Amino acid sequence: MTGTERWLAITAGAGVLGGVAWTAKVVTLWATGTEGGLDQLFFGVGFAALLLAATGPGVWLLRGRPVAWRVLGGVLGPPLGVLIFLVGVQGAVEPVNPALPFGLAGEVGIVLAALAGVVLGGGRMVRVVGDRVSAPSAT
Repeated sequence: MTGTERWLAITAGAGVLGGVAWTAKVVTLWATGTEGGLDQLFFGVGFAALLLAATGPGVWLLRGRPVAWRVLGGVLGPPLGVLIFLVGVQGAVEPVNPALPFGLAGEVGIVLAALAGVVLGGGRMVRVVGDRVSAPSAT
């Protein structure tokens, strides 16, 4: 496994961790009905993990390029991920939020980001685990 493949496996795991943490945040918020406790811990863990996961696409898109380019792709990933989340996801679901039950207004973006983290990270993890390993060459 190369360094890039290893990093992509780490970011895939971070995506799943972030998605699960944000799902736990929403479930905790729904169960307790109050903010500012365990849900904030889950939010922080999920946010950090999803920021780490956001480095993966930039590194993957620049695979085969020099290390400096892959590092740049990894550095630009988290700010672009936050921008996509704030503008795309939150902006698109804002009109729906007031109609949500159980006081979960404002959590649709969190749920969508959690789902994306679990699905994309889990899909990448399955691919990494299922990849064939080639035998070392005799030369």
